[in-house]
Amino acid sequence: MKLKLLRYLFLTDGAVLALLGALLIFAPKQIEAAFGFRDLPQAVNYLVGLWGCGLGTLAIGYVVAAANPVRHGLGIILAAVMTIAYLALYPRKPRVAGEVEARQAGAVA
Repeated sequence: MKLKLLRYLFLTDGAVLALLGALLIFAPKQIEAAFGFRDLPQAVNYLVGLWGCGLGTLAIGYVVAAANPVRHGLGIILAAVMTIAYLALYPRKPRVAGEVEARQAGAVA
């Protein structure tokens, strides 16, 4: 029962990631407009499409892991640890444009 539930969870997550990835690849301008961004350079559309490719790759990985969760358990655990580390270590206070930190200005601590 637990493995069946885990398989359904992976398949659902894979489907959501595939949908988000497809949206980011095929409709980057609409995604940007949905988040309130206007008149962005073409390079941003390219980067949004690349992000969609990454989500599509994750979707493929989830579908493969859903086929046999026990066999792919180490990869799942590693992905969870990486996600937790990212969430714990990455959040920072956003800086205002033009704001410079002391170490960037050459000040010695």
